[in-house]
Amino acid sequence: MKEAYPRIYEAINSAPCGGPDAFFHLSCALPDAHDVDRFKRKPTMPLTSILALCQISDWDSDVFARSRAWIAQLLPTAREEHLQMLRDGMARMISMEYPLCVHKDVPFEAARMFQAMGWFGRASELFRVSIARHGEVASSALNLGLCLAARGEHAEAALWLDKAGALEPATNGKRLAESCRAKLRAEAAAAAAQTATEVTLGSRTVLLGLPE
Repeated sequence: MKEAYPRIYEAINSAPCGGPDAFFHLSCALPDAHDVDRFKRKPTMPLTSILALCQISDWDSDVFARSRAWIAQLLPTAREEHLQMLRDGMARMISMEYPLCVHKDVPFEAARMFQAMGWFGRASELFRVSIARHGEVASSALNLGLCLAARGEHAEAALWLDKAGALEPATNGKRLAESCRAKLRAEAAAAAAQTATEVTLGSRTVLLGLPE
């Protein structure tokens, strides 16, 4: 437990015997980071409490990993001050990361949150860091592809989505990649039509003897 949850371990050990410990009790309310159903569970505490817990832990990556699913659900109603607190906290978490730790993927956790916040550029950067350190896995490839697609970078997005589909067919990466290619074809067709229109108008202008 000490290696997996260093801050929680510290809190438990420092808690007075039989006395209340806010950090310990709040942290117990968070879903397990490896529970696949945590994204379906409704938050049982407000965003301010979750962010306060992250702050008390000094933005420990394990506490953040357990909090991320609930924070993402509460983002639509978050105030700007809370969003700024979250951005600052993730920056601190990343700065304290020990990159040689093979058991944690802090860049991935932060990238997913930036993705939920609509910061697709920063999310893309961190997904690339995650892939460089931990290898290509379906979830990283899929989310990097989705972030690139959201930025309009459909060509590279299709490549990553294809990789995600090859690594894990259940991600529907192949279908999403084809959707990106369809958008590329549509953009190319629109650009070609615009060029043809400009050429036609230019020719008519010359034929009419009007200034270009």
